[in-house]
Amino acid sequence: MTRLEKFIYDHGDELLRLAYTYVKNKQVAEDIVQDVLIKAFEKQDLFREEATYRTYLYRMTINRSYDYLRSWHYKNTIMGEKIQHLFSRSTEQDIVT
Repeated sequence: MTRLEKFIYDHGDELLRLAYTYVKNKQVAEDIVQDVLIKAFEKQDLFREEATYRTYLYRMTINRSYDYLRSWHYKNTIMGEKIQHLFSRSTEQDIVT
């Protein structure tokens, strides 16, 4: 097992659960965790040990999740779903009446 594989094995599942609690989408949570783990692995020499490494990874995951929730893509997707839901509901009501 390479160092990267061990790194992913050690931290991947718990970070995936954490990201999912924020973004409520498994695929997006997987992308966030992948991004966090790669960045953390590449910059592990810069870790200042002011907190535990687990805390550091959690904070990175939470921040990346917030970044996603503030993104244009997320807001556009949510608005599109709400508009689609409104149109489908009004169409259903038109058919029933």
